[in-house]
Amino acid sequence: MVRMMITALLAMMLATTAQAATAVSFSFIGNITGSTAPGTPVFGLDVGDTVTLSGTAMGPLDGDVLFGAGSGNSFKIEAGSGEFLNSEDDGFGVTLPYITFDNGNLVDVNFTGGPSPAFWTKTSGLSFFLTADSSAAASVLLFGTWESTPSTAPAVPLPAGLVLLLSGIGGLVVLRKAADA
Repeated sequence: MVRMMITALLAMMLATTAQAATAVSFSFIGNITGSTAPGTPVFGLDVGDTVTLSGTAMGPLDGDVLFGAGSGNSFKIEAGSGEFLNSEDDGFGVTLPYITFDNGNLVDVNFTGGPSPAFWTKTSGLSFFLTADSSAAASVLLFGTWESTPSTAPAVPLPAGLVLLLSGIGGLVVLRKAADA
């Protein structure tokens, strides 16, 4: 009888742990390394300045993480006086913005757009460009590269299932001692 109760309790705790989705925060720095017109700022930024990519994702930061509606994931890019949200992607509704991670490290940012007249895009992999005009051919462009390692190490949350598991083990110890007495 006690063994059946123990088995059922462990099964419930493991199922709870498997179902728990954890929000993981991330933050990366982008370095502006070039400009088509040095000394002409875009959003108050010029060569040598930085931009920030930060957000939260449900689950581990590994592989392609989609940032579409209903995903529970979100990010923003802060660039001087400009701020760009994943929902402002020009391809939103057709192609979803996504970020590719490799064990928490940044591999690729797929985002194009922003609120008019601002325009932001990634070109490929960790490269990006930024302009304050949607007609990119006539604008000042800032070029940069994302750092692949996080600017802050994400906190590793303790899932509720682990707390339940440890509580269950403690309960089993108490039951065992009571049965031996």
